[in-house]
Amino acid sequence: MTTLSSQGNFFLFAWTVIIIAIAIGCGVALREPSVYEAEVDFIDAVGDEVVRSGREVITAECECRSVEGDLYFSTRQCADLAEALVVTMTRLGYHTDFMRFLGGINDERPTEKPPIIPEATTLCPQSDGGIRGPGEVDGGTL
Repeated sequence: MTTLSSQGNFFLFAWTVIIIAIAIGCGVALREPSVYEAEVDFIDAVGDEVVRSGREVITAECECRSVEGDLYFSTRQCADLAEALVVTMTRLGYHTDFMRFLGGINDERPTEKPPIIPEATTLCPQSDGGIRGPGEVDGGTL
């Protein structure tokens, strides 16, 4: 398991597109609210697809190991993918809600503090060692 599949490569490509879209969306003056809202909705939809496909990659291709009671992904690529996924799952909605607020689409300002990002190992797939994922974060489930 030293390389990710084409699905894993798609995830990394899509994540790059999201980052670029957020950077562009935050730096451009709003001209047409309905177009801006459609762009933010697109970012949310791409994020949902990235999370769905990324979780499939982790389930199919990644393993976790328990070492002295601590949980670790067995490859750096899986650990990096899981880290990107937990950040996306936890923070993308917060940031797109802020984009809507700053763009005048929503009147309600999101909370000042963004959600806390859980450990990437909460996404560990079930293994023969009894390790389970996803885990609970802040009383909720990922």
